[in-house]
Amino acid sequence: MKPINKVIILGSVILSVLITTGCGHHTRTRISTSSPERQLVATFDEHATFKDGGDRAIITFDGHELEVQKQWLLLDAGKLKAGIPSGTKKVEIQVQHGILSMSADGHNVIKTPI
Repeated sequence: MKPINKVIILGSVILSVLITTGCGHHTRTRISTSSPERQLVATFDEHATFKDGGDRAIITFDGHELEVQKQWLLLDAGKLKAGIPSGTKKVEIQVQHGILSMSADGHNVIKTPI
């Protein structure tokens, strides 16, 4: 085998290991769901679970419960409440480094520590 081929194979193996293991252990969750009225996209920098409750979506993460209703976003049974404008077609939620952000149709609605 030529030396250049050995370098390419070794480089490919190292790259595969780095992609698989990463530089540290980070869990990232992305949830996406759609209905005829609205699309919901949520990303978390930790493990999260999703449950469809018909007219609402319930997302649990890091000891918190986030409920996305037609016109409201509720955190921990209403401890934090943010309005979702009527007619919103896309809700985007992000929880990163303890900060909850939500936008409705691309417009920021809330950004707060949790």
